[in-house]
Amino acid sequence: MTARTRLALGATLLCYLPFFAYVVVVTTPAYALFPRASIFVLPSVLASFCAALLLSARAVPVTAWIVVAVLGVALLDNFTSVIGYLADWELRQGREEDGAYLRALRQSASHAWHWLLLVAPLAAAAVALVKGRTARRPSPRR
Repeated sequence: MTARTRLALGATLLCYLPFFAYVVVVTTPAYALFPRASIFVLPSVLASFCAALLLSARAVPVTAWIVVAVLGVALLDNFTSVIGYLADWELRQGREEDGAYLRALRQSASHAWHWLLLVAPLAAAAVALVKGRTARRPSPRR
């Protein structure tokens, strides 16, 4: 990854950070596994990734792996919490289990925009990892 690309990605994610923090605070369900932790940790992890992109090429792979891990776990937690909550509601209404989960998936479409906003920095970190790996020169054989 060139310095110009790294700086552009860092500046773009830094501009995206306030929107990301707002969405995380507003849309994190209270019935998630660790709602308070995700409200504070997710924007902090993205901010550290932005700082790594803007300041140091050596810190990018480490912080990118941290972003992929933390945002991946948060996305999985949010998705399973929402689907489980909606399916539980459908089960209490008397639906069969298969129908309850299918209906919960259908009803969770309103949360798709939140999940996509979580995927955007996750994808940026994955791109940084792939670009960094392909830009690295192979070590010479001895």
